Amino acid sequence: MRRIVVPLPSKPADGAPLQDPAQPSLFPEIFPDGQPARVAFDGRVVAPNPPMDIWAVDTTFRAASLPPDAAAALYALLHRLGGPKGVVRQCEFPVGTDAEREVLGRCLTGKREFPEPTAWIRDGGKEELRVLAGLGVKEAGFGAPCSDRAIYLERHLTRKEAAHRHLEIVDHLLAAGVVPRVHLEDATRADLFGFLVPFSRTLMERAREAEVPVKLRLCDSLGLGVPYEGAAPPRAVQRLVQALSEEAEVPSEWLEWESGNACPRAIPNAAGAWMSGVSACAGALQGLGGAADLQALLAEVAGLKGELNGLKLEAATEAAALLRTAVPPAPAVAAR
Repeated sequence: MRRIVVPLPSKPADGAPLQDPAQPSLFPEIFPDGQPARVAFDGRVVAPNPPMDIWAVDTTFRAASLPPDAAAALYALLHRLGGPKGVVRQCEFPVGTDAEREVLGRCLTGKREFPEPTAWIRDGGKEELRVLAGLGVKEAGFGAPCSDRAIYLERHLTRKEAAHRHLEIVDHLLAAGVVPRVHLEDATRADLFGFLVPFSRTLMERAREAEVPVKLRLCDSLGLGVPYEGAAPPRAVQRLVQALSEEAEVPSEWLEWESGNACPRAIPNAAGAWMSGVSACAGALQGLGGAADLQALLAEVAGLKGELNGLKLEAATEAAALLRTAVPPAPAVAAR
């Protein structure tokens, strides 16, 4: 077996600014064109550093278009599933259309302490930002692509231009009194010390100035993250979490992980993120939308904590039955 060994990434001095190279960093030794992604090692092992508490965040409403009554019933089941201690701490609702806002309003009518309904803004949409203050939510998340493939090749921006766009949305949310949740998309192909860490430091500065939390979610958008000991960035889950915790000084309760379900490592990666310092991991019932399976995440929480902590896992069966009737099946693809 050929083992790819790479040198330790050079860590910039404290306060080093965001790097804006003329050419994107695509990590060709790890992501060779036309070949499967490789796992590189640099031998650095991250010691476990779990936070005092861990929990899950639900993304089912982002993935499933439900009528209001079915959405309200599902929200009630999520409350029962996560229990009174909030093992399912929050759930995310898209707010881009009148129909989506009606669903959110219907669930807010029956709002419990847990899970807390939050908003999901697609691509920083101006309409969502405009109406957000009147929706009655205290937190909103939005996608912030952070890999050079997404920034340079897909959006035709520089890193500084991308960071500026992301910060504009953060500033708008802070001005509206809403906690921003920055989804650092494609983090497992991003330049850790050239973009992720300095951008995260800037976000923490915004939080200190506003005296309002700014949450960061590391998103393994394509399921490329690995939990292996000694693995190198950008694919090493524990290394990404450690860098944002220690170098960018992101508090664990503001730090989250979201695994894509494109590979079978979604749950081990989430467990690695929890054990390395994130408080929250995101997933959807039945793995809808390509997310990690929420039921499996909750089982992992119980295993790591050594107790159910109020979880009612039998509610997941009822939720699955509700989704089968409320979400139309995907159309069959004709064989060729």
